[in-house]
Amino acid sequence: ILHAFDASSGEELWGFIPPSVLNKLPKIISSTPNVTNAIFGVDGSPVVKDIYYGGVWRTIVLTGLGRGGNSYFALDITNPNSPTHLFTIENDDIGKVVNFWNSSGTKTSYLHSFGSVADATKDYSKLGEAWSTPRIIRMRISNVDKWVAVFGAGFNGGVNPNLGSAAFVMDLENNGDLLKKIDITDKSNTIANSVPSDLVVITANGTAKAQYYGAMVYVPDYEGKITKINLTSSGTLYQSTQLFDADSSTTNGRYILNGAEATINSDTLWLYFGTGDSEKLQDQISGTENRLYGIKDVNFPNFVTLGSPGTIANCRNTTTQTSCPTSSDLGWYINLPNAQKLTAQPTIKNRAVYFPIYEPTTGAKICNTGKAILKATGTTCGDSLLSATLGTGVLSKVTTSGTKVIVGISGTADTSQASGFTKKDNLISGEQVSTTSDAIIEVEAWREN
Repeated sequence: ILHAFDASSGEELWGFIPPSVLNKLPKIISSTPNVTNAIFGVDGSPVVKDIYYGGVWRTIVLTGLGRGGNSYFALDITNPNSPTHLFTIENDDIGKVVNFWNSSGTKTSYLHSFGSVADATKDYSKLGEAWSTPRIIRMRISNVDKWVAVFGAGFNGGVNPNLGSAAFVMDLENNGDLLKKIDITDKSNTIANSVPSDLVVITANGTAKAQYYGAMVYVPDYEGKITKINLTSSGTLYQSTQLFDADSSTTNGRYILNGAEATINSDTLWLYFGTGDSEKLQDQISGTENRLYGIKDVNFPNFVTLGSPGTIANCRNTTTQTSCPTSSDLGWYINLPNAQKLTAQPTIKNRAVYFPIYEPTTGAKICNTGKAILKATGTTCGDSLLSATLGTGVLSKVTTSGTKVIVGISGTADTSQASGFTKKDNLISGEQVSTTSDAIIEVEAWREN
């Protein structure tokens, strides 16, 4: 159920079960008295946006099911006490059919044919588990401004090559019709690629460097690549190019499941991300070597097709921080020891980037919960600013408030070995790391969370 609460009183205003979840509800029933079975239903993060179409302003919420299934749904919550259903889409990859429910709940099905749907506006046949939180933007198509949502095609469990390896552009003004499916190239390796992470979407109202309508989009994918997509009014619409390749394999476990973060430093766009199979946190097979990255898009705000993607050969290894990257380097990378894995999207604050890390337990107590470690590095230098063990379990994405950094932990918080950090139940807070400031604003906010 998607729940809405009154922020002042904490009282629930309403709950909504999308039609794509209804057929899962019988699975809750258990033969054991007073017991129900847990299911994944609405497991994705909603995004809310005010958009103008049809002559009126509307507040809409768009939500994916996450582990709950291959589906997104939209509600009109302009009146927060009286929500209305706009549309729901679902890809039934077993039955090979794409289902659409309109605002009244009427269902229409479109069969897959040779891996696609005959009606291109309904071709969500590559939609996997809807992990990717949409980004809602206004872009210009054939000289007409339109509100759209962009998101990754989701997760495929790492096994189904027919699902997930794409980015979608959805028409929010026409019942969720598909404007464009942008396929992401799947490398010739043993990884079935997909796009479970959130996309980085940069619009002109977020940075003065971008003089165009629409957005430049960066797509991190499961097999460790970053693809750049042009959704702007400049150049060729929907054109894509591969910006970076982390050289991932089933041996090194270098998967990207969490989104990237971005900022502009010294007039250059930087992207920050990391790798790690958060589906198999305890995995520490021989050869596992995850990394943290800070890379530049030297062509931003322009779109340039690259002959070959950047790799770590173009980046400075700052694991032991012998020197900072130079202007000729694409960026920096850090090797993570002891089968460590990134567990959430990085966070940037005051020239520092915070990475939540999990380190599995080794030895005789291999089944015990591992360490929750918070690392922070400099944005352009990749130098270590913080490495603090905050307990056992999995850390959430870091948020900031004033001079504080705040992070949640799924497990047991323990700040006894982390100087400057305190805990309250499963929330941990500490002072931001000290970084050099040149008295100008470096972090630009270009999307709504």
